[in-house]
Amino acid sequence: MQDGLPPDWDDRPIADRHRAGLEALGLWLVEATRRPVPLKGLFPGFCERVAQTIVPVWRIHIGLEVLHPEISGTMLVWSDEAIEFRERERQGILQSTGYLTSPTKIVDDTERAYRRRLDGDVSDLPMLQELQQQGSTDYLITPLPFLDTSRTRFLSFATRQPGGFDDDDLKALDTAAR
Repeated sequence: MQDGLPPDWDDRPIADRHRAGLEALGLWLVEATRRPVPLKGLFPGFCERVAQTIVPVWRIHIGLEVLHPEISGTMLVWSDEAIEFRERERQGILQSTGYLTSPTKIVDDTERAYRRRLDGDVSDLPMLQELQQQGSTDYLITPLPFLDTSRTRFLSFATRQPGGFDDDDLKALDTAAR
């Protein structure tokens, strides 16, 4: 199992138990984006639908690096149905301990999804340690499929469900992110 993911996870078909939720999410996204809508307006609805109809996640985080001389990126964090908007200053971010010891750095370096069960020692990644302390049992971060792969762009999911994500949950979350 590389990066905590099952070896066949890219080729795995969508499980029947997730199919209806993913289809409903897709239809909602088409309807919700018929008119221009800012990410801040779209993201909460996306998160609520994922949590209620696909996999019981309690936290979803989207991070997007932006083209701006002073701001590195925009982040939206949805947790327990509350939304938080953050921006990071560009200066020094890529050398910061927070970035260098983060799952985001792993995804930026590998261009692959990264999964970590949170039932053991996660002291090597302090952000995951925080999630573990908040009751998370599993974590998945996946790169978003943008043409410009030189910039950070990801979607991450955390659950408190006992046992964490199963293989079908991982496939469904990756599909939702695409």
